Amino acid sequence: LVVTGAPSGVTATVDPASTTANTSALKVAVGGSAAAGGSTLTITGTAAGLPDRSVTLALTVTVPATGSGNTVWQFCPLSGVPVWFAYQDGSGPWTEVDPDADHKYAFDINSDRGGVAYTMTPTNQASTEILFGTQQELSLRASAICGGASTGKTVNGTVAGVGATDQVYVGLGGSSATVTGSGSHNFQLTRVPDGTRDLIAGRSTITFSGATASLDFTKGIIRRGLDPADGSTLPVLDFDAAEAFTPAEHNLTLANLGSDGAQVVSSFFTPNGAVGALYAETSLTTSATRKFKTVPASVAQSGDLNVLSVTAYPNPGTVPDKIRSAVQYFAAAADQTVTLGPDIGPVTVSTTSTTPYVMPRAQYTVQPEYDRFFTWVATQVNGATARTLLIMTSAGYLGGASALDLAMPDFTGVGNWDAAWALSSGVQATWTFAAAGWSTTGGDGTMLPYLDGAVSMTGSRIGQIVF
Repeated sequence: LVVTGAPSGVTATVDPASTTANTSALKVAVGGSAAAGGSTLTITGTAAGLPDRSVTLALTVTVPATGSGNTVWQFCPLSGVPVWFAYQDGSGPWTEVDPDADHKYAFDINSDRGGVAYTMTPTNQASTEILFGTQQELSLRASAICGGASTGKTVNGTVAGVGATDQVYVGLGGSSATVTGSGSHNFQLTRVPDGTRDLIAGRSTITFSGATASLDFTKGIIRRGLDPADGSTLPVLDFDAAEAFTPAEHNLTLANLGSDGAQVVSSFFTPNGAVGALYAETSLTTSATRKFKTVPASVAQSGDLNVLSVTAYPNPGTVPDKIRSAVQYFAAAADQTVTLGPDIGPVTVSTTSTTPYVMPRAQYTVQPEYDRFFTWVATQVNGATARTLLIMTSAGYLGGASALDLAMPDFTGVGNWDAAWALSSGVQATWTFAAAGWSTTGGDGTMLPYLDGAVSMTGSRIGQIVF
């Protein structure tokens, strides 16, 4: 298989170029020197004793319009880049934005609020995300999409001191790995960001009671101020060595649990980017008092935070239609009381229109406990294809309004929007609505800030609908 006709600045190859199978891939790389315009690629196949066969493909090279603005979103190739991106300034029209060579989308939000929408299309899927917020919130949220790192480093390591029923978690700068089983095990961390980072690792023993598994945090290791080179190997993480610590155990009281069953996860956070879930209950219990484990005070340093996450479900053992959760940050390792919010109120799911594509909506009356950030996601699976819609908005965007209406905008006429990316009529969709509230100031207005004493409550509703 040979491909010809590629213009200057464009490289076209067939992989594999020789095959006895039924498929091969055409790869086209367009360099920065390629001129805008159209050309024709010809793929020719030859085989002994058979006439040559060829097929032509039209190639169009475009130079995207890029610019500057007070709001810039950047995406990373490894985690996905949009096929379509648009923004809304205030309540004005939606406008498509093209990226620059670094996958940055720059635009101006001159009003006090606006919106961002983009679509990803991994294999057999289409996912459209829409965020409404203040200009500041949209700018700050953008930094969480990519974080400035498109690839990151690969770091290798080995764990030792692991029993047959043990599981080990290792995290470094947002990258993590898990290993299970006795002896020593190699692991690899990929896409580790550049710069100085902390490493956190925890060993937990897995026990089974029937079909239910539980994890008991038994040993931990924290290494601070690491900046390993790409491809390097860390010193062995030996949970039987002196650097390993025994976790501290404390009492936990769950307030307003009622008859719900709850699960508790205890995590640890350091300012240099270490986040580790070190203790997790894997089964639901209705007890309002229980134990939890965390990093002892002798190991913690200034700026470190313990994180308790509690999730409560009604009627344990059944598929829930509503969920309550609470997250609590605290610096000093000590006994804790976590208070859950009330049941979330009703959520009405419908559509504003079904033509030229389905435009779903979720309506909700804001409760004082859940008044800061709102998300609604609906997913359809139809055979081998899947479509997802995610809409988010902040209290800053709502401006104090108590009636929330998260509705899919009409993107008809917005450059290059494809209605095939939207949800479909006649196909069942599963949806989840979540409303979160917190009293702590700081952060970007769309998520709970990492601060000592910060507490958030979230209420969720789950349902199904055919649009």
